[in-house]
Amino acid sequence: MPSQKIKLVAYQMGEKIQLKEIKAATEGSIYSRTSSELFIKKGEYSFISVQNSGEVAFSDCDEKTIKEFLDFVRPFVVAPLISGKEYKEDIVVEVIPDLPLSFDFNSIRVPKINADVIKIALLNVSQSVVLDYFTELSQDLLSETASY
Repeated sequence: MPSQKIKLVAYQMGEKIQLKEIKAATEGSIYSRTSSELFIKKGEYSFISVQNSGEVAFSDCDEKTIKEFLDFVRPFVVAPLISGKEYKEDIVVEVIPDLPLSFDFNSIRVPKINADVIKIALLNVSQSVVLDYFTELSQDLLSETASY
């Protein structure tokens, strides 16, 4: 397998996403699911991960697919983000067969790729974006508390 790059992107949509309703309405192959996550297969390396904590992450998806799925998910979001605010995180997974696993800022190098590697990478990028979101919420609460 020659080296390749797979782009991952995650968005924080709100405080919670109703997974049962999305599962019922989803067109596509649900690769795996738990009570806190849906993992949907769109293509060979193209996946969508939906976390009940409000994140949606994409692997190897074009802009049209991303926009359409985000629009699809919006009605199922509890306490959506304020319009104009965006919490987004991008990373690149580089598949380089002859090199060992390594991590850099906003990139991961792996010797081989499969659905499980993508699932773990999507979970990590989702956790990164939710941490940004909750860090800002915490800072806002701290500022409001300081004023009292």
